[in-house]
Amino acid sequence: MKTTLPMLIAEDLDVPWEKVTVIRGDLNSAYGGQSAGGSNGTPSAYMPMRQLGARARAVLIQAAAQSGRCRRKNARRKAARFS
Repeated sequence: MKTTLPMLIAEDLDVPWEKVTVIRGDLNSAYGGQSAGGSNGTPSAYMPMRQLGARARAVLIQAAAQSGRCRRKNARRKAARFS
């Protein structure tokens, strides 16, 4: 789970895994019940992570379009660069 979920987002953004650094926060009871794995972790978080990756991709494409570098309909992602 510590690798699988970040990999999903990297895949959605076309970022090569070897360029990804994952920084994990500490588990703290002040934030409620938490766990760092388990057999249900990836299946239960798969769709939310895919949605997060898709939303991040859309935001980056919108930012590229707003910068004037491209039109939104022509925006493409290539090797983690949006143009």
